[in-house]
Parts: sequence; structure tokens; C-alpha cells
Amino acid sequence: MRPLLLIGLFISTLANAQPKDQPAMPYPGGRNADLWVLAGQSNMLGTGLLKGPTEPDPRIMVFTKDKQWVQAEEPLHQELAPYSQPEHVGLNILLQRGGVQLPSGMTPESFLRQAEVRGKGLGGVGPGLFFAKHLIKFTDRPIGLVFWPFGSTYMTQWDPALKDDPESLYHGLIERIGLVGGNVKGVLWYQGEAETSPETSAVYEEKLLNFIDCLRRDVEDPNLPIIYVQLGPIAGGHGAAFGWEKVRDTQRRVADMRENIFMVSAIDLPLDDWIHIAYEGHQRLGCRLAEIALSEVYHLPGHGKPIDVASVEVLQPTPERPLIRVRFTGVTGQLTSQGRPTGFELRPTGPRANQPPNPIFRPEGHHPRMVYRVDFDPADPAALIVGIYRPFKGDPDQLIYGGGYIPYVNIVDERDIPIPAFGPIDLPLPEQ
Repeated sequence: MRPLLLIGLFISTLANAQPKDQPAMPYPGGRNADLWVLAGQSNMLGTGLLKGPTEPDPRIMVFTKDKQWVQAEEPLHQELAPYSQPEHVGLNILLQRGGVQLPSGMTPESFLRQAEVRGKGLGGVGPGLFFAKHLIKFTDRPIGLVFWPFGSTYMTQWDPALKDDPESLYHGLIERIGLVGGNVKGVLWYQGEAETSPETSAVYEEKLLNFIDCLRRDVEDPNLPIIYVQLGPIAGGHGAAFGWEKVRDTQRRVADMRENIFMVSAIDLPLDDWIHIAYEGHQRLGCRLAEIALSEVYHLPGHGKPIDVASVEVLQPTPERPLIRVRFTGVTGQLTSQGRPTGFELRPTGPRANQPPNPIFRPEGHHPRMVYRVDFDPADPAALIVGIYRPFKGDPDQLIYGGGYIPYVNIVDERDIPIPAFGPIDLPLPEQ
């Protein structure tokens, strides 16, 4: 009897085993979809104010936090839609300032009523659905969004060392990737706002690289494409801008430290509060992420590529009006802007760094250098010429783009990929 019992147990085990290439919760309908993981904190979760109902696409599904495939609709995080109650939304104020655009024939009251009935609300828009819709235009393939972002989360909560802790975010991420089959097309990552203190920003590079390396290891894909967002603007907060600048520049540099990881910036996008990207910003960001995916993951020609700083060169340091040339890699077509290009700033180094920025004439009579204009280089479609007032005389400054609080920056290429925030970086002076 014992041999028969063992054989029966063996057959039962085989029957109940889940083959590795057969997902426990496959994309509905037996379709072979492209699966994209969306993870990070609140800007990936989505807090943009929803500007009226959006049309779903039956080819786009989302794998929710409760492990169900459902039709992807805004907001993707239906259980956490902010601004869903009338008392939480100054709807008339939003209408007045263009925050919400109601469909024809719909009153504010009926819109709120519809939001409550559907259990969704006016808020909760992120880049995910815009990303998927832009992809489908060019790939015509079903898209599955594996949705796993959480607001106000730190890298310590995404620590791969917590992989076996059922309460950790990293455990949940790996679990969901496994449930849908493990064979994901790529990962979209938007996180870093919580890492901008002096302590956390100092170790952010190490933690981000470790997260990338361990995620690839744990999903058994050493070349897993990861596209992440460089932090957008911040409106204020007791010197916080310097921490955000540091994290942004870390994110920019990390993109060159591993293969098959790509960064796109949100520095030029509008806000709905002090740090969260607005609806129209997420529209652009979703398309930007998709443009990078179409080029770098799907390898389709003619789409946007990641842009980075190639070189910064002081062309003529000693005249009264020096020039700086900034060249970029990855530009599609040529750089352009709506209105005059802007967003650069000089910051003094050494003893001059501690001098007050105002008045223009410092107490000791020193007139500080400053950026007075930016032009597109007529000889190079991927370069800018930055005009400086006052010569360099042995005391170099640093150059920064997109620094400070809510910087006005507007330089993009022909696929709406922006030049990233960078710096402050030292300006190398040519030998005199």
C-alpha cells in the first residue's frame, strides 16, 4: 500500500503544482499582454485633480492592490481617491481657476454625485493610464498595469532585505509580479520625495541602486527595463529645495550606472499642491514615459530618448559677458521651448558662497555674476548658449538647472522630453 500511496501523493502534487511559466492570476481572456509594473510613492499613486470623466480602453487592465484584474479607469487607486467628498473639494473654486473641466451639460452637483456613486471622485490621477494609452497607439498590444505604489513611502520601506516580511512593500511587489507570471515588460518607478532630508539624500544613490539590482535578481531578469521619474518641482518648505536638488542630480547620474535603466524628468510640470503633479502634467509625463519605453524597450524608431548633460564649457571667461555652452545627449530633433528658454542659475563657490545674494552690489563692491539670457545654439540642435554677466577671474561658479522652489523651466526636444534638472555642477574654466 505504501508505494501506491506515495505514487498517489506524487501525482496529486503534480496536478496541484503551478508551473513557473503559468501565472496564478493571468491577464484576463487568455491574451498575451505586455505587463508593466507601476511602483513608488504618491506621484505614481496619483493625486492629480481629475478634469472630468475619462474614457477607458478595453485593452488596458490593472492588477489592483487586492490582487484582481479590472478595467483600468481613473483613478487607478479607487480605494484611496482624494477629494471625493464635496467638503474636501472647493469645486467652484477649481472650476474658476481651471482645475476641473466638466463635460458639456454636466453641473458641478451632478459631477460630484456621479463621483460618489462610482466610488471614485475628483482626484487620484497619475501617469499610468496616460502611459498605457500612448503605448497602445504605437504597439496595438493589450497592456496590463501591475499597480503597487504607496504615498509618503521611504526607500527603507522598499528595502529588498524585507523580501520575506509579508508586511513590507518590497514583499508585496515581488509577490504581485509572481502572481501575474513574472514576465513583465518593464517597471515604472516614481519615488524620492521622501528621501530629501540631509540624512536620506546622502544615501539615496546606494539605496536606489540596491533596489534596482535586487529587484532584477528576485524576478530573475538581469536586464529588466526600469524607467524612473526625476523629481518634479517643490513649492516651499524650510530649505527643502536643496535636498530635492540633491536627489534629482543623484537620479540623473544613476541612469548611467546600470544598463537598461532610463530617467525622464518632471521638473517642468505643473502642480496641484506643493509637490504633487497636476492632471495636465501627468498627461505629459505618461506620454514621456511611453516615449522612452517605445524607444528603449520596444525599439521603435522615431520616439523620444532619455536626455542628459553631455558637457558644460565656458567659452570665454574673461570678457564682460562670458558665454557657457551646455550640450546634451539623447535629443530627438532639436531643443525648443514655448517662450524664451530659461531655467539656469549660477551659484558662487568658496568664500563667495557665504556672501548675501542681495543687494546686487555686495557690501565690498563685488558685482555677482548672473545668467541674463539663454539661446539655442545655431550650430548644434542639442546645445544651449547661456549668457553670463560679469567675467570669470579665477573664482568659478556652479551651474544649476531647475533649482530652488517651483523653478520656471521650459526646454524640451521635439518629442516633449525635457532636459533634466542638474547640478549644481562646477564650471571648469579654460586656462588663461
